[in-house]
Amino acid sequence: MNDFFVAILIGLIAGLIDAIPMIIQKLDKYDTVSAFVHCFALGLIIPFVD
Repeated sequence: MNDFFVAILIGLIAGLIDAIPMIIQKLDKYDTVSAFVHCFALGLIIPFVD
């Protein structure tokens, strides 16, 4: 279960690193949410791939 929380943390950090510059540039909200969800999902998937 600890690995799952680390994966969530990695996904959140990656999503925020991607979304914060988009928010600062005042880009479309759907694009920003899409980029955040994409990075968050990849942060969850990548650590569990063998």
